[in-house]
Amino acid sequence: MSRFCLIVGCLILILALSTMPAAAQNFTGDARMVAMGGVGGHGNDALGLAGNSRSYHSIGVPIGLFQVLKNTNIFNPSNDEFNPLRAIELATSPLHYTFALDEDSPGEVLVRDLVNGKISRDLNSYRGFSPKPQVSSQGLISPTFGKTIRVRGEKNAPFQGVYVGAGPYIALGTSLNIDQRLINVFENTGNTPVPANTTFQIANASDGQVAGALTFGYRARYALPTSMSSSGGSDRDGIYVSANYNYLRGIRRDSAGINVQFDTDANGLITLAPTTTPLTVLHSWSEKGKGLAVDLGTAVVVNRWELNFAANGVGNYIDWENHSVEILTLSSIVQGASFTTTALPASNATLRLKLPVQYIGGGAYHTDRWTASSEVTHGFQTLEYRGGVEYRFAMFEVRGGEHYKNKLWEPGVGAGLNITRHFGIDAAIYGNANNAERVKKPALALSLRLGGE
Repeated sequence: MSRFCLIVGCLILILALSTMPAAAQNFTGDARMVAMGGVGGHGNDALGLAGNSRSYHSIGVPIGLFQVLKNTNIFNPSNDEFNPLRAIELATSPLHYTFALDEDSPGEVLVRDLVNGKISRDLNSYRGFSPKPQVSSQGLISPTFGKTIRVRGEKNAPFQGVYVGAGPYIALGTSLNIDQRLINVFENTGNTPVPANTTFQIANASDGQVAGALTFGYRARYALPTSMSSSGGSDRDGIYVSANYNYLRGIRRDSAGINVQFDTDANGLITLAPTTTPLTVLHSWSEKGKGLAVDLGTAVVVNRWELNFAANGVGNYIDWENHSVEILTLSSIVQGASFTTTALPASNATLRLKLPVQYIGGGAYHTDRWTASSEVTHGFQTLEYRGGVEYRFAMFEVRGGEHYKNKLWEPGVGAGLNITRHFGIDAAIYGNANNAERVKKPALALSLRLGGE
């Protein structure tokens, strides 16, 4: 397969990966949290200091890996079985089993033909594909692994400490635009003639940054003011504060603008002799960058109530240097022609890239039998909401929740079975819409719960 296929394949997988931070349900192994809308899936280190009102450890059962490992060739851009759309669906929900994965759907066939440069001249061949005309997604994957060193205070009491950690910092984003007239062709229920002498376009701009983060932070728990304390409080009561300074060392940045043009002839078929270049890719990359980001969080626990707020990525940037640039062109998208690669002059200019600051606010209320929690985030996906409830009785627990993002509600329901006082099994069903057509497909999550009551 050509170098173009490798680049396009990687960019399509960037599209898949860019949805990761926005889909907490898809990337947690805790089926309890999944059923409650994925609430708590975003980072607030201060809330992590407070711990969970139900102290337990969750072990996810990765049943989705059966689908991922069934045919790994679909993830390999250099393999003829490379299937970008199927890769998106599986890569964005690797732990859970997604139902209704249609084999060789019209959208999959279209993208597979495109990356191989063998588009059918009759666009009616792809009828049934119903993508959105505009898709924009941006996100950040930045887990940190480290340790808090207490310098004052004891366990289960007010304290202050410093945090040292490290982890990956992966920023991903894409913006896709598809000509609505082309979508109309795909959505026709009958074999409708394709407009003659017409130009349809697809444009995509994708960018990915990979860096390592070295984190230095402050952690503290303060006692509640006397006016807020109550005789019925718990040992979690307090005001928790976290602050992180992340030094970022850039490893790789890739950016590409892809433009595809479908020109039809007098019969409404893709022309064999286009007057313009039907496919171009402007690809640039850098392997040297440095920057910083600051994360701030706070949480207040008062008796049965929890309130939390965080601002992640304050003042963030990465300065990238020494950019290489190339342009790839294809003279025909129907005859499997070879791509022409032209190296452009390298640039020594510094390019500073910034991400939106992500704001997170939420709250929860706990009783002996009930738990209700919700949170709102603003940043990468403009506005996102998660909320869920749980009710516990005898050996059983029932849960339900909602997750709102990109103007789409994704519901979740689930149940838990407490086999012993300290061991249980949780299951959840939720709507997984991480696919090109934004169609909600049921997905199953399973996990084991250890400890807690």
